[in-house]
Amino acid sequence: MGKLFSRLLWLVLVVGIATGITYISLLGENDRATTTVKAYFDNIANKRYEANTLLCTRTFNRQFNNLNDPITYQFSLETALLNHFGLINTAVYATETRRDEFWIPYLHDDTLHVSIEIHPRGSSNILSNIFHRDNKPYLKNFVTLIREDGRWKIDAIDTHAQAVEKDFQNTKLSMQNSKYVRQTTQGLVFKANTIDFATLDPIQKRILTFNLNKALTLLNNQK
Repeated sequence: MGKLFSRLLWLVLVVGIATGITYISLLGENDRATTTVKAYFDNIANKRYEANTLLCTRTFNRQFNNLNDPITYQFSLETALLNHFGLINTAVYATETRRDEFWIPYLHDDTLHVSIEIHPRGSSNILSNIFHRDNKPYLKNFVTLIREDGRWKIDAIDTHAQAVEKDFQNTKLSMQNSKYVRQTTQGLVFKANTIDFATLDPIQKRILTFNLNKALTLLNNQK
């Protein structure tokens, strides 16, 4: 009886350890999805737009027709999010991410959704993240990831979400119809208009700053 009990105890212990190792492994794999999303938005914040191609699926990247399209898309997305979270005049911010489900291979589709929230850098802390995380105004299911080439990659971003759709579309349209700068295949054309800083709204100011920085980058890249 004692030997049987000892064997059962060892069996339970082994199963428990194996289950724990499996859970930790799965947790790490699930958390890589949120890491990918955070890296994507951190790249946008730091203007490393081209780096995000590697974080997205081939299908997601195929929606862009030229090298400028993904940059315009990411800038418009950032502008819409900043406006939604009331940070349009904030130069430095941080992105928070949260998984909306737990992925288990073979039991679930290879899909995960991630919610995001942004706030001024330095305004969040560990205790608030632990105890008040659910009170933050996350955009739920905002980013969809799927597994491609054995990794989590961004396959869709919900720019049609009611919270950001209007700002996203308006920013894209404003960039296309800018009163000050027009983009061509050869570079940028500056229009003959007076820039009235007193009447520039925050989004127009961001677009103008973006285009001027792009012009400086193009000039610096000329040999």
